[in-house]
Formats: sequence, structure tokens, C-alpha cells
Amino acid sequence: MIRQKELEHPFYANPQKWIAENCAALRACFGKPSIHTCVDEAVQPRDGKFATYSVGAGDLHPNQEGLAKNLKEMGVEEVDPHVDCGGNKIFAQKNNLSGDPDAEGLKWAEGFVKQLGPNASVHQITESELQRPPAFHPALAAVFYGHRAGFNRNLGNLPLVFKMTDALADEQYALEQLLQIGTIAWEHGHGDQMDKFHFVALGNGRDVPAKRLEERAWLAAHELNKRVQKKVFNVVAGNVEC
Repeated sequence: MIRQKELEHPFYANPQKWIAENCAALRACFGKPSIHTCVDEAVQPRDGKFATYSVGAGDLHPNQEGLAKNLKEMGVEEVDPHVDCGGNKIFAQKNNLSGDPDAEGLKWAEGFVKQLGPNASVHQITESELQRPPAFHPALAAVFYGHRAGFNRNLGNLPLVFKMTDALADEQYALEQLLQIGTIAWEHGHGDQMDKFHFVALGNGRDVPAKRLEERAWLAAHELNKRVQKKVFNVVAGNVEC
């Protein structure tokens, strides 16, 4: 039922055509960020705000100091981890932490946010705030963008999507995050019943053209298709100049 509801969005009739026709409208999705949070499709900035996105809200980022510097420069003043987060589970495993993974993710966020300034805060997103059922990922697409900006998918009439801010990662970690998103979508989503999953690469048309992001997304798509032994993962791209 959830899958059918998602597929009713006009994006899925022809994703590349929809992106091409809606690039101008998608400008409304971008703005000055105040929140940094997870790539999870269920996470949505509150009150029409704009957010930046990393797996686990950043707890797995290999350059914590660099991430904090970028977020501070962009004006981010809040970090929002969430419950039922796969990134938190990986974080706890990698660091041999025995506590509840979401509690460990919250503890990380409370330490990390101090680097953003004295007024920065943490808000843990609860189960009631998530836009999906527990432990299930219904999204069939992921937006990752090259803009040094925040993003709010609701303001551009996009379907439910994972989100990732490419500007906050080097090429290797950006690719790693795309692979993690695809793996989550397959293993904790529709799995074998999934016909297509689309990586949507949005360039800014200037220093980060869509073509550059598209090439990276295809690396992830080809690798994921090999893993699942099925041509499921696809890439569409467009430039949103704003």
C-alpha cells in the first residue's frame, strides 16, 4: 500500500522528464540552513525550515572537525538525530558502544553541537515525528545536491525521498553515503519487489554541475545493481540554479 501510494506521484511516470520540467520550481527547496539532520526520508525540517543532511546526522562522518566548520559557516545552529536510525546502529558498532544506539547517537550530537557555537542546540526526532512506519523505508528515490545550502523537499512538491548534502563530504564519503542509502532502501524497504530506485543528482549549474554528481551516482548505482543482481538502481540529473 505504501509503495503504491508513493508511485502515484507524477515523478515516477518519467523521473528524468519530471526533473527537467520542474528544475525552476525546485529552487524553492533550497535556502539558508538552520538544521543538520539525517538522510532518512522520514526526517523533515520543522516549520518550513531548511536542513543539511548526512548519514546518522553526521555521527559517521570521517572528518568531524571539517563537518562542524562547514555547518558553522553555513549558519546551522541545530543538530537533529532521530530514533530508529540505522546510522546510529553502525556508529555504536564501530565504536564498541554497548548502550542503546539512538541514545549513543544523541550523546554524540550533544557533544558535536558544541562546535557550532554557544547557542546551538540538539533536538532528537521521536517516532511520532517520523514520516514512515518504524523500521521500514518506503522511499523509492534519493536526492543529493551540490548546493552549499539547506534543502526542504516539501517546498518543491517532491515525493518522499532520502536527502544528502554533497557539499559536506569529499567524493569518497559522498559515494559511501549513496551506497549506504541504496542498501537501506533495499534491505529495509521493498527489497525484491522494488522495480526502480532513483538517485536524483541536482547540480547548481555553476561550480558543481549535475554531470559531475551524476557520474558519482552511477558508480553507486552500478555497484548496488551488482550486489542485488538486478537492474534496480537508476540515476536522473538536473541543474537547479539558485
